[in-house]
Amino acid sequence: MINLATIKRCAVIGNAVIGVSAFTKSGMSLWQLATASGYPPALGWVLPLVLDGMVILATLILVVNASHRWFAWSLLILGSVASTAGNIVHVSMSDYSSSFTVAALAAAAPPLVLLVTTHLMIQLVRLDDPVVSVG
Repeated sequence: MINLATIKRCAVIGNAVIGVSAFTKSGMSLWQLATASGYPPALGWVLPLVLDGMVILATLILVVNASHRWFAWSLLILGSVASTAGNIVHVSMSDYSSSFTVAALAAAAPPLVLLVTTHLMIQLVRLDDPVVSVG
């Protein structure tokens, strides 16, 4: 028997690892996009902080507080779409040896995967069963 609380902790930790990875990749792309579009290099961090920060805060609200879920989900989706769009625009500004389609899919994957895994994690965290059988 595996305790559901352990599974929930693993889901939260796994989603955090995916989140750090996605935010690192996305943050780098969004910083480069910001500086390429006229932000001073010292302020390039503002764009990823605003877009990806909205995703982080919306996720925390969804995990901690069940009220206002529609608003938190709206912000999570909006932030993910904006981050994905920024990553794709960044790809369009760069010269890649692979095709644009492949590069755009690779750029879009981290924020979209994070959105899906966050949804799955929240569904798992909200389960009430005391024990899950494995075997």
